[in-house]
Amino acid sequence: MISKELQLLIWSIQVSLLGKNKKAFLDLLNNKELDWEKVNLLATYHETVPVLYNACKAVGFSNEYVKAQEADVLRQAIKNIFYEKELLRLLTLLSEAGIPTVPYKGMLFLNKLYDSSPIRKIIDMDLLVDRKDAVMALQMLLNDGYSFIESDGDFANLDAIVSSTPNMEVVLVKRTQKGMPIFIDFHWHISAYGNYDLDIGKLVSQTESNVWNGHKVQLPTAEGIFIMLLNHHSGRDCWVRLKYIADLLAFLKSYPQISDQQLTQWAEKVRMKKSFSYGLALLNSFFFKEFDLNFIPDKRILNDIVKMWENGQFWNHVFPKLKLLSINRRLQDKHTSWLNILDQQISYHAKSGISNDKRVITFHEKYTYLNALSKLAGYLKERVRQAF
Repeated sequence: MISKELQLLIWSIQVSLLGKNKKAFLDLLNNKELDWEKVNLLATYHETVPVLYNACKAVGFSNEYVKAQEADVLRQAIKNIFYEKELLRLLTLLSEAGIPTVPYKGMLFLNKLYDSSPIRKIIDMDLLVDRKDAVMALQMLLNDGYSFIESDGDFANLDAIVSSTPNMEVVLVKRTQKGMPIFIDFHWHISAYGNYDLDIGKLVSQTESNVWNGHKVQLPTAEGIFIMLLNHHSGRDCWVRLKYIADLLAFLKSYPQISDQQLTQWAEKVRMKKSFSYGLALLNSFFFKEFDLNFIPDKRILNDIVKMWENGQFWNHVFPKLKLLSINRRLQDKHTSWLNILDQQISYHAKSGISNDKRVITFHEKYTYLNALSKLAGYLKERVRQAF
């Protein structure tokens, strides 16, 4: 049994993307026992505020919370215009320099899966290049007026940044002439732990020509978009936000000609067949029973994902992170032990990247465990400082 507030968000996706359950959704909106503070908190966690607002508008419902959401959605629509214009400019700039570059996640999904309708939350702009082109592309973006957001230091050695950054991405920022900051998540890989068989060179080179707002650009194929979606939403974050389920639903609507069997084959090639299957199981459980799963889902895994939906706790803290890792371990195509998960986390956190993550001491890079422990000590020290 899920809460009324979580049910409301699920039905808002059904109304906005499928045009169904409008009456049940409206009846729940008018339920006097509905906790709108909790609705607001969950919609923020699940990044579904634009979807919820769109659904409320579709059934003619409004209250003080929906009116506040209207302002957020308007800001999102304006932001999308600025980001789209800048994205198209940068894709052209990097392409003319001979650097194959593709958008990743946000703006790409908005265009290809939602037909640029502002019902999808966009936080920043993601660009993906192959590792061999990362330094040159970074230098071009810095020359173009972008700067690193992580630190104010001197980053002359871009090779060292690309080599030492654990998540293989950096955040860049530039202010437009209108004063709006443009944030870029610049990636040279999209899987930090190496559990999956992802060919980044293939993702950025196997593209097709598209016309986007009058600009001719190269975008990932349907397979590439699917792999990107699967990697981030399932392989990394295990479907623990409703936004991810909405994106999967939007993909299936946008590419009805692609069979479930084909999608499963694509998922299997990158070692994400099981996690994809659980995405379909969640759709079967909460949206429509349409997919022949050919397996019996482990209800404990589904329940743990739904608990994450219900709790709405971000996993930048210890206990939500452990729960996410537990789900991730069980969604691997090949058995993965907790020892392997721990080793991955230690190796990941031992790297410092641009900043030293407020670690107590930075040791030589060969001392993996000491650097990881130093980072943990720095994290605990910061939490204690904030508490007092």
